[in-house]
Amino acid sequence: MLAWGSNNFGLSTGGEGRLAQGLFVSGDFFRVLGVQPLMGRVFTAADDRRGCGLAGAVVSYAFWQRELGGDPSAVSRKLALNYHSIEIIGVTPPGFFGLEVGRSYDVAVPICSQAILWSEGTWLDEGTVWWLNVMGRLKSSSTLAEANARLAVISPGIFNATLPSNYPAENVKDYLNFKLGAVPAAGGLSWLRTEYSDSLSLLLGTAGLVLLIACANLANLMLARATAREHEFAVRLAIGAPRGRLIQQLLTESLLLALLGGALALFLARTLSQFLVASLGTQGDPLFLDLKPDWRLLTFTLGLASLTCVLFGLAPGVRASRLSPSAAFRTTVRGVMTSHRRFGLRQALVVSQVALSLVLVVGALLFSTSLHNLLAVDAGFLQKGILITNLDLFRFLNVPYAGRVAFKRDLLEKVRALPGMVSAGEVGTLPLSGGGTENRVWIEGASRASGLDTWFNSISDGYFKAMGIALLAGRDFNVHDTLSSPRVAIVNRSFARDLGLGVYPIGRTFRREATPDGPEQSFEIVGLVENTKYSSLREKSGPIAFLCAAQDSQPGPYAQLVVRSAMPMSETVSNIRTLSRRSAL
Repeated sequence: MLAWGSNNFGLSTGGEGRLAQGLFVSGDFFRVLGVQPLMGRVFTAADDRRGCGLAGAVVSYAFWQRELGGDPSAVSRKLALNYHSIEIIGVTPPGFFGLEVGRSYDVAVPICSQAILWSEGTWLDEGTVWWLNVMGRLKSSSTLAEANARLAVISPGIFNATLPSNYPAENVKDYLNFKLGAVPAAGGLSWLRTEYSDSLSLLLGTAGLVLLIACANLANLMLARATAREHEFAVRLAIGAPRGRLIQQLLTESLLLALLGGALALFLARTLSQFLVASLGTQGDPLFLDLKPDWRLLTFTLGLASLTCVLFGLAPGVRASRLSPSAAFRTTVRGVMTSHRRFGLRQALVVSQVALSLVLVVGALLFSTSLHNLLAVDAGFLQKGILITNLDLFRFLNVPYAGRVAFKRDLLEKVRALPGMVSAGEVGTLPLSGGGTENRVWIEGASRASGLDTWFNSISDGYFKAMGIALLAGRDFNVHDTLSSPRVAIVNRSFARDLGLGVYPIGRTFRREATPDGPEQSFEIVGLVENTKYSSLREKSGPIAFLCAAQDSQPGPYAQLVVRSAMPMSETVSNIRTLSRRSAL
């Protein structure tokens, strides 16, 4: 068995930060996967024990090359992770990227190091933090069905024995009803596969249609060329050239075309694939796929090119070999081209091209319409001119939570004081980022059964102005909303409508169900804003409740700011970087 959890680690010791894609791994992680170190060693079970402190770090080959310059003496060097010094004990080989397709890793540390590197408590003891993935390797004599049957038997006992003492009472029943299951994992985990498999399959089908059209077009051109060369073939046959030699010549010509086209396609495939992968990732969450040529892929494309060559290059050769020399000498080229019998195959190819092209044209029109519709969707906020800034606050984790809130507020005020600043605010979940938190809510005094599943976001004052979201009624958050004051919330129009609060819900109170992070809570509505998209442009605008970030009793170690400025974006970025460096001193 092995376990791992993904996380990002800060690399710099001050000023503008850099993030490393990190893994918390169990001691047997590399052994179960069969990954041997390129240099040094990897973790063992002895490295991952409670209280281990900083038991070392294993870095990837790409990180070793990029950050350490491929230094042969990198093992035993110190690395700064989240402002903690940790020793590098090994480097993994270049072919190992982790277990998540679409995400590489830079640094792996033992699970037991989490309490030191994160400094926010020991997640293993909290019982309400879901952060680890588990894999196992079946015995050679076992099957997946047998493993699932065994898991079904032992699941109730496992969850009864591991029920955390601090688990919310409302969710205990759900916890005890959980079932463990095993699924094939040879291809790793992949949100990328889940999110884009249908689109990529459609793209692959489209590429297949383009290939068929191109092959039909080339076959038609080669038939026309062979027809124009009939007198040449007749002369060759008349002086004793074997028919097989003519077929061999035409196949060689078509094979040359196939090889040239295949070589160009390989170059374009690599270049365009890199562009496609880069367009799916973001600066803060880059997408990684190993796009190096694979012999299986090359074998497949070579076989496909060869098959294409045989199928669409053989026809002209066979037609040429069947030509009677006497008939060729008696018939003019014009007469040959007007022969209905000789036109049959070419007409069939033209009809096929038109039919396949019509399918592609219709598909292209549908795609263009979908793209136009997406671009015309009203997201509920001004999408242009927004700068997103992520600030690393790990250095201030030794400050109590109340002090951390004050530090964030002070930093936000300094950002707002920069030249040309229109507005700035803190946000927990960026709109359209794909992430989010959803809980059930109901009006104070009503039954829980009448509740509504609602998205939640944590923001500061100034967020709505920075995003260009209209405040329809009530007020924004202000300095009077603190940990000691009553909890407040701002809701959107869908929230008020779906809970039957009318057009003016100000002053009403709703309750939020208990979560693994906290008990059931009540919030007074102090503001109403326009509907916005939350996780994607395609979704229907649903109910959203915005909570005050200043009332979060356990603020995280990061500050995510949205900024709107009248200054050029480059100057705004430079000013914020300068301010961040000064604040880090």
